[in-house]
Amino acid sequence: MHHFKYFPQIEYDGRTAVNVLARAKVREMVLSNAVTYYMHVLNDGDRPDIVAHKYYGSSNHTWIVLYANNVKDPIFDWLLPYDQFLDYIGSKYGSVEYAQQNIHHYENERGFVIDESTYNDIGVLGTAYSYYDYEFNLNEEKREIKIIDSRYKSVLISELKKMFK
Repeated sequence: MHHFKYFPQIEYDGRTAVNVLARAKVREMVLSNAVTYYMHVLNDGDRPDIVAHKYYGSSNHTWIVLYANNVKDPIFDWLLPYDQFLDYIGSKYGSVEYAQQNIHHYENERGFVIDESTYNDIGVLGTAYSYYDYEFNLNEEKREIKIIDSRYKSVLISELKKMFK
């Protein structure tokens, strides 16, 4: 896979494999400097390869998008489009209706998780979150991603090459 060509090779079970668990300090260095990246809001259906092509001119740079956002599993660590989200909810909870009608947790007005008895006490303000709400919020947290400025693409590649040699 083109995405991993700069990652180190390891011997595993008598075979040569790419060490996909290798994590470089470059990500921290680049993303700790706010001028090297900007935020991007994903639309439903935006895939990492499409974002890479849009910002870097090639889907071969999909790994930069995934790397910048600490995405290890591009299926479940990436924003699910709404129709896929509904399919996921249905398969995980049996039905969307069940997920919408059953409580996952309660939060007080400050956003701290509280138990049901505390939630039901008179005078305690809070919100009940269904399984659907909980999963929806987790998915929406993936909507805003970091895009490393294309001016730093070659620097990132160069640093990764050095670190993985």
